[in-house]
Amino acid sequence: MARRPGVRARFAWVYSDKPRWASARAAVLERDNWTCRRCGRWGNVVHHDPPLHVDATRPYDPARLRTVCRDCHAGIHADTLPPSKVRGRDDWRSAVREFARGS
Repeated sequence: MARRPGVRARFAWVYSDKPRWASARAAVLERDNWTCRRCGRWGNVVHHDPPLHVDATRPYDPARLRTVCRDCHAGIHADTLPPSKVRGRDDWRSAVREFARGS
């Protein structure tokens, strides 16, 4: 049985336009003062809101991007996992990584 591609692989076209993505990412980090919009700690992850797998239109629009820290980013994606992928898992971060890889 073929594995479904991970989220990053399915949306590689967004990240393959490196100058455009780098510019959008830098603008969002600067706008948010490198501060997580969920918890207020230092953040260096730019999250698509809504996530790309929900709506991939306008992926470089700063209004649809926000700065988050790694922990909050993992938590955001843990909330979008099917319950069967998280139930009984002590390490939800690894569940998020497995889901993103398509396991």
